[in-house]
Amino acid sequence: MSLPLNQQQAESPDLLKTFPQFDCISDALYRRQCIDKRTGVLHSVIRLEKMRYCVVPPQLTRQLEKAGYSIAVR
Repeated sequence: MSLPLNQQQAESPDLLKTFPQFDCISDALYRRQCIDKRTGVLHSVIRLEKMRYCVVPPQLTRQLEKAGYSIAVR
């Protein structure tokens, strides 16, 4: 996937399906910790819905925030 994304790509729900999604923030935080240890890069957790979270790489965090998603954990 090439980065950076344009606004339309960042708002696409299909983009977020390529990243791990969780119903519980504690599960998302655990997965984030595992990914961070493996890659050495700090990932973020974004809130998709009230009780739905997604772990995304740092390159996408700002673009998704501009697209209207709230960042639960940077």
